[in-house]
Amino acid sequence: MKMNRKIFILSMIGILCFTCKYTFAQISEGGTPISFSLDLDNGRKKIPIIEMHAVDVHALLQEDEMTRAESVAIPFRFGKDMDVDIDIKKAGMKKELSDGGDLWLLKIN
Repeated sequence: MKMNRKIFILSMIGILCFTCKYTFAQISEGGTPISFSLDLDNGRKKIPIIEMHAVDVHALLQEDEMTRAESVAIPFRFGKDMDVDIDIKKAGMKKELSDGGDLWLLKIN
């Protein structure tokens, strides 16, 4: 009786481990974003542009050097967060799609 119980428990653990990777996967529906298939070349010059202020790379590199001198376990920085307050409906351009949907366009440099 004990052996059957152990086999059952091990079997259930095996099934759970096998199915776990499928239960947490993202569903892929394929395709490309709708904006890639539109002819935006004619209106591309009309798309509003928001210019962000330049990042002081030299200052960030110096800051990273000082931080790394204190602790080697700090990972390398790959970006810098920047607070913004952009409302796409106020700053962007609305393009109505043939299916009745809307596409909002905005360039950020």
